Amino acid sequence: MLVILELFSPPRMVWTTEGICEALGYSRPTGYRYIRQLTENGLLVRVGPAGYSLGPRIVEWDFLMRHADPMLTAGLPFLRNLAVQTGCDINLVALYGDRIVTTHQEMGTEILPLSFSRGRPFPILRGASSRIIIANFPRGRLKRIYEQNESEALALGYGSNWEEFKSYLAKIKRAGYAVSRGELDAGYAGVAVPIFGPKRVIIGCIVAALTTQRLALTRTDMLVNMLQGAAKEIEVRIPAPQVPPVPRRRDTAYRNVAS
Repeated sequence: MLVILELFSPPRMVWTTEGICEALGYSRPTGYRYIRQLTENGLLVRVGPAGYSLGPRIVEWDFLMRHADPMLTAGLPFLRNLAVQTGCDINLVALYGDRIVTTHQEMGTEILPLSFSRGRPFPILRGASSRIIIANFPRGRLKRIYEQNESEALALGYGSNWEEFKSYLAKIKRAGYAVSRGELDAGYAGVAVPIFGPKRVIIGCIVAALTTQRLALTRTDMLVNMLQGAAKEIEVRIPAPQVPPVPRRRDTAYRNVAS
């Protein structure tokens, strides 16, 4: 049922019942039942005769996420400080599955009309945030991404084959940062550093967004050092996941009592 919510994206934000059933292969009774349940729970809302759009419950979840996301709550003071110190837009980007999404933005001194604002997933190969995140993927996951995006990888300069693609990203991983120019919005650039969770698993990144003109006048090494310092501060403040205790077997507990 929740797969229905995946249909909604900027190219098409309103869906009819018939369109949903056709796109997902549902029978009409199944489609109507799922849509009714989602509507009753506020996840969909009726938009006149045109169909359905995303509902207000999602806004409520967004509010809860912003107060519960450990990376955001740990990083907010450092993101604000970076925006003041650098004058750049500072974005916190999170990874879930193969989706790379900005979860928070701190505005700098300039108004940057960026098209990939908070909540809109980045293309998997475009932009500094995507580069630095996938550069820290394990080999198997990276190979799958390459096989699914081989022609785009070639067009973007990642290399003409798997070995070149892997080598290109290995250099980014060793450098500890990624830079992109004009890949998402003409005239704008990004500088990104990774954020790691427990066991050095990549969970997101910090990105400084600025104009390409300003980047040309910026000491990239100094900017990277500031971003990396903030990323490390966030990492140490992200709480480790709690592992529930293993329950004792009843027969063992019984033997202990009997003895």
